[in-house]
Amino acid sequence: MRRILNGKAYDTGSAKQIAHYDNGLLPGDFDYIEETLYLKKTGEYFILGEGGARTKYRIASIVPIAEDDARKWVEEKANELYEEIFGPVEE
Repeated sequence: MRRILNGKAYDTGSAKQIAHYDNGLLPGDFDYIEETLYLKKTGEYFILGEGGARTKYRIASIVPIAEDDARKWVEEKANELYEEIFGPVEE
């Protein structure tokens, strides 16, 4: 998927997929949510969100996010990958 937002291109085909999350429901479920975090070559992060009819992603969307928000997203939705993505964390 490719979108131009605020004069910048966001392309899932050329960006690196960093982490993936889904809420465990089947894709046909009205409440199904799937999010994939991507990193552009420019260092910018974005999320591709897809979901069922009762979700904010009923129409697939690309959402640019700041690095701090990407870190929070990984903490909440892909915690086991945090240090692999962002490096070691102090105890």
